[in-house]
Amino acid sequence: MAVKYFSSRGKPSPKSRRDSFTAKITFAEHSKLIYAALSPEGKNVKRSRSSYVLKMQNNKLLVSIKAKDLTALKATLNTLLKGSELAVKLNG
Repeated sequence: MAVKYFSSRGKPSPKSRRDSFTAKITFAEHSKLIYAALSPEGKNVKRSRSSYVLKMQNNKLLVSIKAKDLTALKATLNTLLKGSELAVKLNG
């Protein structure tokens, strides 16, 4: 499925295109363990099409993800969720 955004004249409008996609995840359980597993790569990770920030707050891990497209957002989400799942399984 392809999605295009059009201006009032019926031509694609670069201004109306969505420039980024975001997602936020909060880990309440095993937050310190997951933070330790994901943070060696860095607390502020930037890649060519996505980036994410890890932040501990009130014993919860907050993860903010920003991506240029949905495919990059999905890939980053999968990487982080798989890494957190592995950390809990190996240490829990």
